[in-house]
Amino acid sequence: MNKLYTYGCSFTQGMWEFDNTESGTGLHKGLGFNREYTFGSKDNWTKLLSKELNFECNNRGFEGSGVLYALHCMIKDLGDYEDGDIVILQISYSNRKFSHLNHFNPPHSHKRHTDLIDRTPEWIGAEKTWELENTMIRSLFKALQKMNVRFYFWCTEKLPNEYNLDEFSGNQLTFDNFDNYTEWMVDKKEMYYDYQDRGLGAVDIHQNEVGHLVQSLMFKRQIK
Repeated sequence: MNKLYTYGCSFTQGMWEFDNTESGTGLHKGLGFNREYTFGSKDNWTKLLSKELNFECNNRGFEGSGVLYALHCMIKDLGDYEDGDIVILQISYSNRKFSHLNHFNPPHSHKRHTDLIDRTPEWIGAEKTWELENTMIRSLFKALQKMNVRFYFWCTEKLPNEYNLDEFSGNQLTFDNFDNYTEWMVDKKEMYYDYQDRGLGAVDIHQNEVGHLVQSLMFKRQIK
């Protein structure tokens, strides 16, 4: 059986009941509500997509992580990719520039996240961070082409101008008429995680059950 490998942040990992990285129950403390949930009790878009394709699901998404962490995970998996596998890279928020050498476990604080963001530019120079990311993405994509591994990427927000991925434009997964998740999702309150609790007052743009299903179906239509 071929494998689907997915990399990214919480929008790929899946949050709360869509998160398969933990087990047991937890309490989601939302804005104006609390909700108990069971980890992994519902399928996120990666699991739904793998079922549609009849592929084994290998989800490496990790909440709060940036593109350097995702690329680090891809490098670790590179030797396991086989002809016919599919790799999907989520390009996360561009300000998440902490090094892939750092790994932290949830719950993570904004201060801790900011500390890690500050350290990578300190090591290699802020202007070199963009260059490093762009070089690694392009190199990995070219390697996957030679390995006959199908690969795609999608963007959380507008693709940074510092990236030069024009030659891979045919590998970008889009959202209807939008080229990034945030702009597509912003007015779709019925797919926000907290819609069932807050209705049109929902504020959390993580996917709920409908959101994960729609994302999986959109990606399925675009995968060749």
